Amino acid sequence: MGSVPVKNSVIRNNICSKNRGYQIASQSPSVLTVDRNLINGSTQIYGDDAIIGDPKFVNPAGGDFHLREDSPAIDSGSSIDAPSDDFDGNPRPQGAGYDVGAFEFMGMGVNGPSNGK
Repeated sequence: MGSVPVKNSVIRNNICSKNRGYQIASQSPSVLTVDRNLINGSTQIYGDDAIIGDPKFVNPAGGDFHLREDSPAIDSGSSIDAPSDDFDGNPRPQGAGYDVGAFEFMGMGVNGPSNGK
């Protein structure tokens, strides 16, 4: 695979879990911002304020990537350019801050397929 030059790119509030790692060629900080990502696996670059560990998804084998109540991604994200709603359409933030990943933790018993979404 060849490399693709990027300009003014931001990788923020993402979960990279059990992957082979992402690779980023050397970039100047003015070109690429990497921060507040949860990393579960190896990678070349972690960026600023990386969270290392298991994201604790509800049921990743079943395709449910909502967060469990003990996830380190809860309230660990950045508000900078964060979307106002998660992938389910729930408003962000809930609780003390923005969550890392596609889904905002909504409290016990309301995440995932059991909440009618």
